[in-house]
Order: sequence, then structure tokens, then C-alpha cells
Amino acid sequence: LVGRDWEARTPCGTGTAYQRLLDCEGKILFLGTGTQPMTFYHYVEEVIEPLMPESPFTTEEFELHTRDKEGCTYQSKIRLHAPELSARRRMSLLSPELKKRGQWREVRIGRLDVILLEAVHVLDACRAMALEQRFCYLPES
Repeated sequence: LVGRDWEARTPCGTGTAYQRLLDCEGKILFLGTGTQPMTFYHYVEEVIEPLMPESPFTTEEFELHTRDKEGCTYQSKIRLHAPELSARRRMSLLSPELKKRGQWREVRIGRLDVILLEAVHVLDACRAMALEQRFCYLPES
């Protein structure tokens, strides 16, 4: 899954390991956490951004420098996640859609809750929700 992530315009978007997870038909495993820490959703946010009423990313671009294991330094200009919207993100709003589609896999092993989702199913469900103007964010209070 290693690539040229420093060329991406967002931390988890097109050209990053999160897109490659989708490209290689990857799965996302949650062990005792629920789906809230699903970092793959940040890739989804970039994909559905044109359908969203407000961008999940900052308008400002930030300059980052990364160094690989050989010591080569790379410069990136990326938009980060908008903190106001990020604070309202709730991945539990996606669960009913995945369950309705029969794409939710969950089991309990002892006291451990295990959830397994296919990346493509997450993207497809989020895209369908976005077309209906439903997103994984709580309304503004």
C-alpha cells in the first residue's frame, strides 16, 4: 500500500493508501472500537465532497515536509480536515445503510465486538447517502 502519498491534495484522499485499499478490494476490521475511528472515511469524504453542502476540508492549503527511510524529503501542499465539521462526524450514521444493504459483518468473540466491512461497500453506501443529502455528521447545534 506504500506509494507517493505526498502528492495527494488531502491527507487520506486520492493517491494515498486509502485509495489503494479500495483499489485492492481491501477490508476494514474493527476490534472492540465500533466504526467511529474509520480513517478510510476521510478518503470517502474527498470522493463525495462535490455532493456535500459544505467541504469537509479547509480552504487553506498547508505545506508539509516528509522524509522517507532513505532520507529524501518531499514537500506537500494539502487541505486538512475542517475542524468544525470533523467534530460532528459520526460513523454510526453509516451503520443502518450498510445493514440495510446486507454489507455489515459483526460477531462477538468473548467480550470483543468484531466488525468487518469491505471498503467498496463503505464507499458505495456513502455515495448513495450523499445523493440523498445524507452524510455521517450530526446537524449543527
